[in-house]
Amino acid sequence: MTANLLFVFQLLCIILFGGGQIFQMFKTTEGVSVSWILCSEVFFLINFFLVLRGHRQKQNRGTYQALICYGTLLIAGVFEFLLVLWNPCDSSWNIVDLWTFCIVFLGSITVFVYARINDHPLSNPVIKALIATLMIAVPQLTMGYNIYREGGAGVSVLSIVVGHICVSTRLGQLSLVYTQARCKYVLTTIASETANWGSWIVVTIIWINR
Repeated sequence: MTANLLFVFQLLCIILFGGGQIFQMFKTTEGVSVSWILCSEVFFLINFFLVLRGHRQKQNRGTYQALICYGTLLIAGVFEFLLVLWNPCDSSWNIVDLWTFCIVFLGSITVFVYARINDHPLSNPVIKALIATLMIAVPQLTMGYNIYREGGAGVSVLSIVVGHICVSTRLGQLSLVYTQARCKYVLTTIASETANWGSWIVVTIIWINR
């Protein structure tokens, strides 16, 4: 019962988060980083496949519900990217995006070299979680810097607030799944989502003070 309530609440929060951000970006994209949107899509995609592996290993309602949540987040991200292309005046590619992709690229190479040296296949959930962490923490932190530089009018109040609720309930949802299945794929997803929340807290602090 608790898992079902978390799922419904999580899905509602995702719709509010994505819908609020999309609505705000129709007006302005100031402070919204192109790299944040693109890297977030990779983050959600990696976590989608981590949960999918866990679902195939031990099918249960919790992993199925988590897949629906990640799928919804991926769809929202596509709309956000299309809006950046449609309304690029405030969020055109800038030096912060370049820094972000350079850091993410170099970090990913480091992870791949580490995996190679230690004979870890790229399918290893820990390796995937490290890449996912890079894909969410780095662009969110650099977006915080972008907001500090340019302002954050393109980031909606609803998205800031609901973003915290989204991640916290998703962590609760995944934690319940892990207690039932004890699946390493779900555990590594929890680790990357923790990095997601931590970096979003930093973005929030900068956004409030900007």
